[in-house]
Amino acid sequence: MKKILFLVALIAVLGFTNKDTFIENTAFKIIDDSTLSVIGTSNVKGFECKYDMTDFKSVIPINYILKDGKILLSESTLVLDNINFDCGGRAINRDFIEILKTKKHPRIKLELREINMIHNKNEVNVLVDVSMAGISNTYSIPVNLKKNDKLEVVGNLDLYLDTFNIEAPNKLFGLIQIGNHVEIEFKLFLKEIISKD
Repeated sequence: MKKILFLVALIAVLGFTNKDTFIENTAFKIIDDSTLSVIGTSNVKGFECKYDMTDFKSVIPINYILKDGKILLSESTLVLDNINFDCGGRAINRDFIEILKTKKHPRIKLELREINMIHNKNEVNVLVDVSMAGISNTYSIPVNLKKNDKLEVVGNLDLYLDTFNIEAPNKLFGLIQIGNHVEIEFKLFLKEIISKD
């Protein structure tokens, strides 16, 4: 995947910069043990579709302004190719791709609009537009940060399929019913490569 993981990189910068700082050039790299999954339920059992994180191994350069506890930027989009999710089997992978209307809309897009710092210095709120199956909705995502020699970025986003005009399918003549609620869960480890104060 050629798109840069701007969303995670910009959250990561909060762990390395101070307020009212303009950063022209900095970069991050996602390192081992990072995960991103879509978790769902059915009336039989739950399922988890894990994203192939090897797409995010390249260095992530970014430019942005941090002002008054907020990060403001443009053209910051995380793109997830639907076919890069692995749900644990060929049949469920096929169903997942079908649910997301992949033939017409092959990618999930998350466009970052704003990052807000809150009273807890280890937590931020991220305002993001999520586009899936041709429909876009706006969400505020709480994200936890932990910084040592690397930055740990952890969060999850609750979604409902019907808000994207996605009908939860029934399998085996209606005996298996997929739940309307899904969760995007991520735990990412990042290392700063280049920084300019």
